[in-house]
Formats: sequence, C-alpha cells, structure tokens
Amino acid sequence: MPWLFGGKRPFFAYGECSRYVAVKGCSCFVYIHKEDAEPLYAIFLENVVAEIEDPEHPHPNSVTLSPWTRQMSKEDVVTVLLKRSNGMLLYQVTFDISKENSMAANNFVSTVNGSGTIEKGIEKGVWKGTKSSSSTLVHATTIDK
Repeated sequence: MPWLFGGKRPFFAYGECSRYVAVKGCSCFVYIHKEDAEPLYAIFLENVVAEIEDPEHPHPNSVTLSPWTRQMSKEDVVTVLLKRSNGMLLYQVTFDISKENSMAANNFVSTVNGSGTIEKGIEKGVWKGTKSSSSTLVHATTIDK
C-alpha cells in the first residue's frame, strides 16, 4: 500500500518491536522478555536465506526502523532480511550496532546461512539476544552481552 501513503514506507521505533532471539540448529526462537522460559514463537530456518539489506535500496516489503530522514533507517542499525530462495521476504531482523554490537548482523547472517563458525548463536538486535533458561538453549553461545 505504499501508493496510499504517497510512496512512503511504513516505519516503527526500534524500541516498539525489540525482541530477544536465539538461533539453534534450524530454528530461530523469539522471546518478548529476556527472562522468558519459553519462546513467543519459532521460525523454521530450513530453506531460508539471510542477507543484509541495502539501506539505499531497501526491499519493497520491509519496514523502516527508527527513521531519521528520507524514509531510511538510522545509520546505527543494520537490517537482515530472511527470505525464501525465490526472494520472497519472510521476516526482517534489525540490529542496533551503535554499541559493542557491530558484528551482530554479520554473525546472525553467517549463523542462519550455516557458513559461520558458530553452530549456535544468540544475537542482540530488534530481537535482542540473551541466554534463556529454556532447556533447548542451555548450550547456546553468547555472541553479544
């Protein structure tokens, strides 16, 4: 519906949609709170490709988080698109790289695509990463604290 709003992309404040996420095997577990014992939902990652979104040429179906100008996200956030192999956008994950989290998006992409050196990872971003007391995540490695 961009035509309805004069071509402008929908946007949200980063804090509105912050979540906690943990990747283990072929699943991405999404939590509302750091202390949650069970995920809100899980994303099955088989046949999903992760790629970093080009902020100058965003995917037409992605949303802008914390926009600053020109309907673009702030410079201190990096968005990762989770797509099917045919290019269909399934999910987007945006990472705040303003702090000690500069490699979080790259680590997440490597983990999802299976090319990273980490078998299990936890990332901080719009889905902020944390260890969970859930038995499925006990062995997860913390990438970002």
